[in-house]
Amino acid sequence: MRKIIFFAATITLSSPLFSMQVYECKDEHNNPYFTETPCGSGAVIHEIDSTNTSSISSGSTTDNQPGYVEEYEKSKKRSKLRSIDLKIKRLQSDIESLTNKREEEIAVYRKKILRNEEKAGKNIKKAELRNKRNKEKIVSIEDRYNGKIAEKQNRLTALREEKEAIE
Repeated sequence: MRKIIFFAATITLSSPLFSMQVYECKDEHNNPYFTETPCGSGAVIHEIDSTNTSSISSGSTTDNQPGYVEEYEKSKKRSKLRSIDLKIKRLQSDIESLTNKREEEIAVYRKKILRNEEKAGKNIKKAELRNKRNKEKIVSIEDRYNGKIAEKQNRLTALREEKEAIE
């Protein structure tokens, strides 16, 4: 039993801590970027070995090619920043859309309030009651949309902080 444990430990300790494949790809401007997933038939496969991260064994040659780990990390960082930027733009668009919808819905009830005031004439009590209901609806609309907008603004702030930490 001890021999089996010793043999397993020897194999585990003598093997690399991790090994992974990285694909070198080209973007539309022919700039190289690195990814963990295949990106097409023109991708060059590089093997990263944790025991020697200063160089990578390329799938296309047997030479050690320094710098790929750094390029891969830079590419990952650029990719993460692009992803965050897209999320930020979507949230900004969502906030703008919610703000516009809120204002449109509120405008409907403000117009009703103005019409009630214009038509009030002899029946002021009835107009005041309608306006009270319309004002309550406006507050309800504001509360509903402001909650959604605040949630998106919080996520936007968190994304900006995450982006700042990466840069």
